[in-house]
Amino acid sequence: LKRGGALADQIRARGVDVSHVLDPTRMSLHELRRLTSDAPTLRAFNVAHSHLYAADVVVRGALTAARVLPVRFTLDTASVTTWHAVVESAALGRAARAAAPRLYRSFDAIVAVSSAVRDDWCAFTGIAGDRVHVVPNPIAVRTPSPAALDAARAAFGDDAALKLACIGRLVDDKRFDLAVDALALPALRDRGARLVVVGDGPLLASLEIRAHHAGVADRVAFVGSQPEPEAFYAAADVVVMPSAHEGFGLVAVEAAAQGTPIAATRNDGLKDALLGCPAPAIEALDAESVARSILGCAPVDSE
Repeated sequence: LKRGGALADQIRARGVDVSHVLDPTRMSLHELRRLTSDAPTLRAFNVAHSHLYAADVVVRGALTAARVLPVRFTLDTASVTTWHAVVESAALGRAARAAAPRLYRSFDAIVAVSSAVRDDWCAFTGIAGDRVHVVPNPIAVRTPSPAALDAARAAFGDDAALKLACIGRLVDDKRFDLAVDALALPALRDRGARLVVVGDGPLLASLEIRAHHAGVADRVAFVGSQPEPEAFYAAADVVVMPSAHEGFGLVAVEAAAQGTPIAATRNDGLKDALLGCPAPAIEALDAESVARSILGCAPVDSE
């Protein structure tokens, strides 16, 4: 529903037509009219599948507008939305919070990526849980290239006796600061632990400063986003996920696909992603709990 960039290119490469028809950040009559003019040769859509609140509003607005405007959505178009994360109602304006229950009751089908996301949104909107289909996020299991694996091992360094990885966006909910703090504790320092953080985000500078103040800057490497993150899963002894919130917890599943232990909380969607996982959970959002979970997950040959 918006400019697709690299994702649109990947979809086209699989032989699927992609049309840029709407920008969900610009919800106006002008944007709805653009549905008619962007790709007039396309047939009317059979299904409109939207993701996230802004796009959901646009899709339902377009379906309503189909009654009075010649848009490609028709009265027979089915509307489907996917809920990806727990509700951040504070981030929604007052009008959006008030409109959400009616908005989502109007969809023909609702998908949630985890039972926690389903339960949270159902409580927020008043929609019955049996109306929501829980469909976990899929992953593509890839074997890292030899060059990427060598680069990942080099990022940990030859002197790392216990190799830890945090992988994901550098944002508040990931709580990577706790992994940095845990590294400063004697239990991990004495094990020769080293942490590699894979990903970009607004907290990069503050995490670098935190590592410096904790005295572990020489044992933390921030390597940014990587084209083959699976190499870091494979090179690590433990993947660390001290998340405060996770809609699903894709990193946990990707780590498991590489056979790497996961030290993680069981917050929100992680309860689904790690169902049956025997590894000890991070029981509280503090450095000591993170360190205990890491040591409980660490393979014997990393000692």
